[in-house]
Parts: sequence; structure tokens; C-alpha cells
Amino acid sequence: MLNNPKTIWMLLAELAKNQHSLGSMTNSQRAQRMKQAISNQFAPISHQLLENATEENLSPFPPAMYLHLPPDEKGGQPVLRASFEEKEEHKVFRIRAAIFVEAEETDQYGNTQTVHRGIGVRFESPEGPKGDSNHDYYHAQWFSSFEKDINRLPGCPEWLPDVHPAIPIDAECAVDVLCCALKSFYGSRKSEPLKWLADKAIRDRTLNPEAKQRIGRWVSAT
Repeated sequence: MLNNPKTIWMLLAELAKNQHSLGSMTNSQRAQRMKQAISNQFAPISHQLLENATEENLSPFPPAMYLHLPPDEKGGQPVLRASFEEKEEHKVFRIRAAIFVEAEETDQYGNTQTVHRGIGVRFESPEGPKGDSNHDYYHAQWFSSFEKDINRLPGCPEWLPDVHPAIPIDAECAVDVLCCALKSFYGSRKSEPLKWLADKAIRDRTLNPEAKQRIGRWVSAT
């Protein structure tokens, strides 16, 4: 059940219910500007779409729709998409997560302008049976576009490698991959999305006990 697509869609739906929250964000004006700037190209997905997704639905995100997370403490805006891919004898789980930031840049003439920049990290379960793939372990990789040449992240360099490095992550299942992605945005002090998942684990009797234990492990480590 820790790698069951329906479990993941339930957890993402819980996050989607809170995706318009600024959380404990201190720089709310910057966060609001960032949300508005990316909302057209990276529209928020409704929690109903995720709640209604079945175990057989391996990719419930419509094109150009994303789950928005609360801003980080510096006003960075995280968004993500999640999917499973059928391999020969297993499923590969992926979270494509990006962070958008607002920055001021000065050109050669001394003129300052506000720009938006984005960079992406893909969190993945093993891509092949152990020993049969270079990436047969849980790992993270960079990316500059959510899909090949589609929805490129603003200001992200095109040369950014998206195959290597494949950085090992502390995960053993799809639930871990999700929690690892969330913690990467907020660190240990303010990971409110992890606490939302913990609240759901406490009150939702349909959620698998193993999934509850895995979520609790991540929350207790924050």
C-alpha cells in the first residue's frame, strides 16, 4: 500500500485543499506576487480531481495543472506534479517539483528590474530492477522543463543536466518520496505540508496503517 497510486492521490488531495494558504509565510506580499505571476502557466489543480483519481489512474494531473504548495520563508513558490509509470514488472513513481523565486537583477547599464526564475527537481523511485539500471535506487535529479520542451521553467538555463547527477534520497517507497520532496522545500522547522499529512493520517480511517507510520516518521524528524 505504500506504493499504491490511490494512497498518493489521497495525500496529494489533502495538500491541494490547502494550496492557497500562505502558511507561516512572513513575506506575504512577495508570495502573492509570485503566485499571481505563475498562475496562468502553472494553474492549480483542484483537490476533487485528485480525490476522484483511482488506483488505475497513473497520471491524474491534466496538462498545465499543478499542485501549489505554501511559499517557503523567503517567498519561493513550490509547485509539483506526480505520476506513476508502468515498467515491465514494477511501477516507477515520480514527483516533478519546481521552485519559483522573485529576484532583482541589474543590467550592464545599472538598470534594475524584477524577474522570476524557476528550477526543478525530480524525485523518483528506482527506474529498473536492482542491477539492471544506472538509477536503480531512490534518487533526485534536476530538470528545466516539466515535459520535454513544454512548460519550461522561467529563467532556468537550458543546459541544466536532467540525467546526472542522480542524487540518492532517504526513501523506501512512494510515500517516502512524497515526504522527501515536501521536506526539501521547507527543511526541518516549518514543514507545514508534512503536518497536514500527519493530521490526515490521524483522522482518516481509510488510510493504510503503514502509510500512517511512514508519514509519522517524517513528521517526527522535522
